[in-house]
Amino acid sequence: MKEFEESISMNCSVCGNDQFSIIDDRISDLKDASDETKIKCSDCGNVTTKEQLIEDNSYKINANIEDFKEDIAKQVIKDIRKFLK
Repeated sequence: MKEFEESISMNCSVCGNDQFSIIDDRISDLKDASDETKIKCSDCGNVTTKEQLIEDNSYKINANIEDFKEDIAKQVIKDIRKFLK
């Protein structure tokens, strides 16, 4: 089955920028960081946590989940049809 690997762009709740830096130099990848990890907007300098950033962008995440569900369902149907031919 086709892999669905898209990223959802997170935006700063203050200025809308989508570029952030991790304040703790020991952490190299935000995906692996704990929810308490502090991040800083590269534009306005707003400091927040990974958890708060996700919460602030939950409306975008939820909208994308619905899109992924539709795409996955379409792909499954397509694969089943191909298999049954």
